[in-house]
Amino acid sequence: MIEIGKKNKLEILRRTSVGLYLGDVSGEDVLLPNKYCPDNFEIEDEIEVFVYRDHEERKIATNLTPKIYLHEFALLKVTAVTEVGAFLDWGMEKELLVPFTEQRQKMEERRWYIVYLDLDTKTDRLYASNKIAKHLQNEKLTVKEKEKVDLVVMQKTDLGFTVIVNNRHTGLIFNNEIFRKLNIGDKLNGFVKKIREDNKIDISIQQ
Repeated sequence: MIEIGKKNKLEILRRTSVGLYLGDVSGEDVLLPNKYCPDNFEIEDEIEVFVYRDHEERKIATNLTPKIYLHEFALLKVTAVTEVGAFLDWGMEKELLVPFTEQRQKMEERRWYIVYLDLDTKTDRLYASNKIAKHLQNEKLTVKEKEKVDLVVMQKTDLGFTVIVNNRHTGLIFNNEIFRKLNIGDKLNGFVKKIREDNKIDISIQQ
């Protein structure tokens, strides 16, 4: 199955006047428009593309790199606010919608927000959520002490910086563990320094 919101490695099936049709082992295909086609290729070559829905809600492939992938977090800028919600620049031609129901507070044009990319299973459409807390949990941890983890800097506090750990949990980098400048939205690697009895995670950005 060709997955929306993710990179897909697909086979070039055929060339048409509008672009290349790419397919996977399930038999599903998707159009890679001419403007995204490689200069040199052969039928049956495999290429990696990102798949989302275009302005007409059709599945479409692109070689553009999005600023956020499905079930991940990123800091994105609001480009417009309309009657249906806020729209974000995420590197694609069609901007990303944050419905009003997914806004923690009313989002404002030209401001930046940490958001989560999700998929509406009823409509098969991607959308962003600014209600970060509902997409994170520390009840069942999937990390252990000394493990290397992916981090997104979420918030500055009196103790240090709250971070998103592996797109699943929250952790804290204490001020005395910080020896470089950190900004909200930074993506970096770190290490689980300690897991406390209440499942709070202490993070170090030094091994």
